[in-house]
Amino acid sequence: MLRTPITLLILLLTAACGPGADPRPLLQRAADTIDAGGMLTGSLYLRQEGEFQPSGNAAAKVPYVSETLLILPDRMVTRTSVAGVVTIKGVEGGKAWVRSGAAVRDFTGDAAAEERADRDDLLALLVRPLLGPAFELSRSEDSVKAARPGERPRTIEFDPGTGFPRRLVRTSRNARGGTGEMVRSFSGWTGFGAIRFPTAIGTDLGGGRLRLTTKTVELDPADTRGLSTRRPRDRAKTRTGPIRRVPEPGGNFLLVRQRGTYVDLAKVDALLANGCRQAFATRLGPIRRVFHDLPDKDGVAVIGSLVPVRFEHVEDARKLPKGVEAARLPEVETLAMKITGPYPRDRSLENALLNYGKDLGLEAAGPARYLVLSDPDAGEPEDLEMEIRLPVRNAK
Repeated sequence: MLRTPITLLILLLTAACGPGADPRPLLQRAADTIDAGGMLTGSLYLRQEGEFQPSGNAAAKVPYVSETLLILPDRMVTRTSVAGVVTIKGVEGGKAWVRSGAAVRDFTGDAAAEERADRDDLLALLVRPLLGPAFELSRSEDSVKAARPGERPRTIEFDPGTGFPRRLVRTSRNARGGTGEMVRSFSGWTGFGAIRFPTAIGTDLGGGRLRLTTKTVELDPADTRGLSTRRPRDRAKTRTGPIRRVPEPGGNFLLVRQRGTYVDLAKVDALLANGCRQAFATRLGPIRRVFHDLPDKDGVAVIGSLVPVRFEHVEDARKLPKGVEAARLPEVETLAMKITGPYPRDRSLENALLNYGKDLGLEAAGPARYLVLSDPDAGEPEDLEMEIRLPVRNAK
């Protein structure tokens, strides 16, 4: 029986766009548009800024900054700052690690699935990596399903006019530990040097919304902004310096305390500067960082920032901004010891100072303080520099 022309046309369209259609022409078109010269062969640095809106709180807009270093074929590290709290995630092959403060956790297998999926979402957005042997592909009309064998699949929809990816959908783990559909949207494709990248990226999952604007895209960056896909080293033994007697200055201070895995030092310094203005205070010396509560097992600590001041008006005239305290500290003699290494987890260093003081006829005159000499979020935990100071007095 002869088929009619319309029937033949339907069969041809079904063969071209149905589930069994070859996805490679669609991907090749997008890859040639995004990276016309095939320049993405080494590494890529990406910086994005925007806001996160948590589920159930339409009024909340949390500042969000993301920096990513991708090294082909499968290494990626991402540093995110959410309202000043910094987390760094790295993934290589099937393994992943997460650093929060000084704490580093390792993940393999299902525990690393979300980090691997985020990496493969970026590879899918760049399209060309999908053409290699690492991904299994299938096509349906203007969309392609792509996944590594045994991994979560994602469906990428392509704009039929421009050929650019416009949407990516996959299963994701939400903040409560459950799973749901995550939808990423892409628009505003712009040239960044040798490649094109979307300037607007939206992510929706479980009622939460993340809207990011692409600020920087660099191929084979000379400056990786401190990002490294190398897993942070395991905690090294704390290195200590000699014990010495140091006077702890007293006087009037302005104090800001912050609890978390990371302290945004620039914001704290600005808050203290504003406090000086509103309290009619003259700054007399540098800002010092002091641990009030040592970090717990998750790296969460209370860090105080102190600046010595001279008040120009009586106490009733001071108007301190929220979060700034005025403190009067007495001058005391201390036993001090420099520390290089990860955050202390116990009181062993304080006990060492206390035992040293007993040999000199001294006793503790108050709790020990840990002065932070380097940025808590810069470098590796084993390179953190602090000084522990134990107030002492003559034993009774």
